[in-house]
Amino acid sequence: MVPDSPEILIQGGLAQNVSYSAKISREILQILAHVKVVQPIGDNLDGASWIAENMLEDAPPLLRWAR
Repeated sequence: MVPDSPEILIQGGLAQNVSYSAKISREILQILAHVKVVQPIGDNLDGASWIAENMLEDAPPLLRWAR
């Protein structure tokens, strides 16, 4: 893993299911092997606020839908 790897977290009600979260993590890592899947420290609104304030440019494939 690259030292400056982006961190991805899985949120939402379904994310509380360990099997579901593990499956999603595996799928993400197959596509984006350089990322690190981490546990969330806030909720979805905290994440949306952080993205709006800190990610001024797109981060394909993470924010393609935003444009």
